[in-house]
Amino acid sequence: PAEYREWVFALDLDGDIETGRPAGSARINPDLGMEVAVALYYDPASEEYGTYLLVWDTDQGKWATGPETRYYLDEPRTLVGLALSLETLTQVVAETSGVTVVSEAARGRAAALAETGEQKMIDFYPDLPD
Repeated sequence: PAEYREWVFALDLDGDIETGRPAGSARINPDLGMEVAVALYYDPASEEYGTYLLVWDTDQGKWATGPETRYYLDEPRTLVGLALSLETLTQVVAETSGVTVVSEAARGRAAALAETGEQKMIDFYPDLPD
């Protein structure tokens, strides 16, 4: 069977656990206030790769669709790169989340997800806290 794959990056762009999507609201962010989720995925039904960038809308309490993101994936699928200008990211996060990006305080976590039929595998880096 075809396999769905997704590489997700949860970003806390100001290093403040009290801002962004509430810490603990998803498996990927037990210790992060998450302003942005950016991902590359492979859809076996369409046999295409796609990306998404979501920005936490503080006023609405839900995700808002962010700007287009460029991606790179090497042949063995061991290297994933996602790109968006820092200026654009800073602006959209300030407008949507009300958060000022603090580059030196930013933190994040990556997750690699694979689904085949009913079977799911997910791995996090850095590991989730105990």
